[in-house]
Amino acid sequence: YYIPELSFFTQNISISSKIKTALSKNDKTFIIDDRGRIFLEHNGTVQFRKKLNNFTLTAVFDRSNNLLVSTDKGIYRLDSSISEKKMRAESFTCLRQDPQGFIWGTSGRQLWKFDRDWRMVSRVDFDKSSPSLMLTAKHIYRFGRIGLDVYNYQKDEVTVPKLFQGLRISNILSLNDSTVLVGTLGSGFFVLNEQSWAYKQYSAQGMFNASHIYSACVAGSNLWLGTEKGIAITRIDSLLTGTPKFEFITKRNGIINDRVNQLVHARDRILAISENGFTSIPETYHSQGLPHFYLQNVLVNNQNRIPSGFENLNYFENNIEINFKFIDFKNQNIFARSRLSPNDPWNYSEDRKENFYALGSGKYFYELEYSLDNFHWIKAVSFGFSVSPPWWKSWYLQASIFVSLMLLFFLYFKRRESLLRERQEYLKIINEQQTKLINAELETLERERSRIAKDLHDSIGTNLTAVKMTVRSLLKKYMEPKADYVETELQNTIQEVKDIIYELVPSGLTRYGLTEVIQNHVQKITENLGLEIEVHSFGSEIIKDPKVNLVAFRIIQELLSNSLKHSQSKKVTIHLNFFDDLLNILYQDDGIGFRAESISNGSGLLNIQSRIQTVQGNLKFESGDFGVSYNIDIPLKRADL
Repeated sequence: YYIPELSFFTQNISISSKIKTALSKNDKTFIIDDRGRIFLEHNGTVQFRKKLNNFTLTAVFDRSNNLLVSTDKGIYRLDSSISEKKMRAESFTCLRQDPQGFIWGTSGRQLWKFDRDWRMVSRVDFDKSSPSLMLTAKHIYRFGRIGLDVYNYQKDEVTVPKLFQGLRISNILSLNDSTVLVGTLGSGFFVLNEQSWAYKQYSAQGMFNASHIYSACVAGSNLWLGTEKGIAITRIDSLLTGTPKFEFITKRNGIINDRVNQLVHARDRILAISENGFTSIPETYHSQGLPHFYLQNVLVNNQNRIPSGFENLNYFENNIEINFKFIDFKNQNIFARSRLSPNDPWNYSEDRKENFYALGSGKYFYELEYSLDNFHWIKAVSFGFSVSPPWWKSWYLQASIFVSLMLLFFLYFKRRESLLRERQEYLKIINEQQTKLINAELETLERERSRIAKDLHDSIGTNLTAVKMTVRSLLKKYMEPKADYVETELQNTIQEVKDIIYELVPSGLTRYGLTEVIQNHVQKITENLGLEIEVHSFGSEIIKDPKVNLVAFRIIQELLSNSLKHSQSKKVTIHLNFFDDLLNILYQDDGIGFRAESISNGSGLLNIQSRIQTVQGNLKFESGDFGVSYNIDIPLKRADL
């Protein structure tokens, strides 16, 4: 509910005309419409006084006891009796007086300056026209449809912020010696410092209610602004310090129209002039306090709740409507804004209602504020509430699922670990069994080698020696010419048998050591095949275990056999490195190498790996264009040293 202000006085002039301007002189106010009719307002009454015939009004200026009226026919002076006297033939769209008493007029691109007797002092032509003019102690402001041009009194242009070049400026008003107010159409108003040209903007986008400033006037310590949303009033000192508090007067308070085209300070009252009339407002007008706010209701899924009844909502109770109201008899423009979280942007409400649909689960803190000027905000109400998640999204269910999954993963990995351990134990048993089988096979092989070697030595070797001696004796007795040849062949056969015996069971491993036996073996190979073989030894050879010596010899024997058969190498290098607890064998040839994936089950490399496995050794090899390289480590037990 709104009660019109009884101290306001409203006067309609005529529905068929529009008020052009108004001026206050002494205790009288002259009101002139666009037809050139002059009305006189005095003590709340309005009287028609005169019609300016055949004149089109362009500007009105108050000077001393006279009104200066610019028309399309020239400039006329009107005295207190409204008698006309033509002063000049020129026509101006705006007339102003500077602090020294000179009169300035603008007409299109021209700016005129006159003395007190209306004698022309100067005239300046500019590049563009400006219908409006404002004079301060330091600067000349030309403005109008678009843009602002500022000059000093020497007609030198002053640079102002580029922003003002694109504004539709409606009026400029001096607030003090160094500050002016710049009103615009569409961008609110600016407080502009004439020394630094720093400015602050007030518009509907922030800190103010309206965007169009049609008029402005100063009455005492207050600034009055006529806007499209009524009249805004604030103290000048608070505006200069950047902390203004605005009060608004609208049509519901009793003014004739929300759009106020002109404000005139007449004695102790302000005339708010619209197109078809005016409202007289006391200069000391002040609204009666703040509005009374109350929360009407809160609806949850269209069911009425009070704030204390919905702190904890179920997941399906997520459509909330909040209705609120204000009780105020004076203030018309009450802004309201709200948000659900301190981190959310403010949501402005015009219908005194807030709707929130399909709220997600979580905690919320509702805040509602209101303002009379869109600048100073007052907290109306705040309360917290929460929307619980559905049972399948509840924290305890998610925690239970998480714990269950972790338990399943734990059991799975424990079972996998157990299976891996069992597999490793099984593989260990298999490896042990396989090692035993290999050892048994190799021991059997070595025993068979020894038996064959013994048979060759004790039987065939001895018999061949006896045969050689008998044949030699017979051939010599009968003077056989081929006796020497037969003896030589028999000797070679006996030597081949010895070589076979040596291959089967190398003699001297225990007596002479691994290095000596390998060097002898290598010497036989190089004598027969011409392959260059180098044997190098490092460290003290004190291996006492015949098995290690035999395995190492068989490994090197197999490697040499592979090099001779497959590698096409020309040089082989063997390094025997003896340490306290380790025998290291480094074997290299410069052959064609081989591809690891091409190794077959019956190849010599697999035989070598089997032998190394019987003594818990380790094999590493590389093969490429450079040939092949084997690095073999065989551990030595200290008990064997």
